[in-house]
Amino acid sequence: MALPASGTLELSRIGATDGANSVGVVLPYSLRQLSILAGKTPTPNGISGFYSYPGYGYKNGSPDILHDFGLSNRFPSSSSQIIDTSGNGRTGTFVTGTGNGTNVNVTGFTTAFPGNIATQTSSQYAVRLDNTAKYGGTSAFTWIAWFRNTSFPTSYNGIIACEGRSGSTPIGHSIYISDVGGTSINYQRWDGTSGSAATVNIIFGTGGVPAFVSGKWYMVALTYGFSGNQLSLLLYINGVRYSLTYSPLTTSVTTDASWGVFAGLRYNNWLNGNIGYVATYPAYVYPSDIDIINTNTRQRYD
Repeated sequence: MALPASGTLELSRIGATDGANSVGVVLPYSLRQLSILAGKTPTPNGISGFYSYPGYGYKNGSPDILHDFGLSNRFPSSSSQIIDTSGNGRTGTFVTGTGNGTNVNVTGFTTAFPGNIATQTSSQYAVRLDNTAKYGGTSAFTWIAWFRNTSFPTSYNGIIACEGRSGSTPIGHSIYISDVGGTSINYQRWDGTSGSAATVNIIFGTGGVPAFVSGKWYMVALTYGFSGNQLSLLLYINGVRYSLTYSPLTTSVTTDASWGVFAGLRYNNWLNGNIGYVATYPAYVYPSDIDIINTNTRQRYD
């Protein structure tokens, strides 16, 4: 968008009004424009310091769902709704409990930079995502989230998960952080018929991956469906990608209307910490594109 012809360009305008679309996402001024405004030499390949102002969000490509808690003034505590900044209208819901959860007003959201929502075991708080994010069968999909974990009241804290039970048989799939046998990021995919699970993980403190730090922000992504049934689990630490690729993973995911899909909850295991940016895509997103998402969001967290 064009800079004003004269006068002062206030941060409040950059962050909350200029160019706002129907879902409250403000289209940012370009880095070159802001550099010129600040009297600096333009640096087109850099990241604008104005990005750290949490008035507008970041969207890459065409996500099904995007909950960008960098939009810190868009989440009033008087509502349980978590707006979908993808433009698709797939509102999330702040809930307590398991199954599909019970709506509660947003009490865990903080407007302090970088903008996030607290999920916790004691109050059983999590964000129920729109059912679009379940991605059952062998559908190609991508889940992405910024999160931090502060403790392990249980050993399988959910980050993004669509997991439940059909009778006594586990169903669904999930990304979670565990402290069993060392701290690890895991993706688990249940066979709804046999009840057996396929699990892949990245273990902190091994194979060149830095040790886990409690309370530190991390970005995790799971992308599935390349060449049919290949998946990649990606963990970002201080802007560096650590990844694991597995193929083929042919397990078909079973879902059920009695069990939702959540950020911050896996079956009955909550993330004791915070959720930041959450994006889901109906396709395999290449790791190189996920790198770009990390680059453009990590100023808030790292």
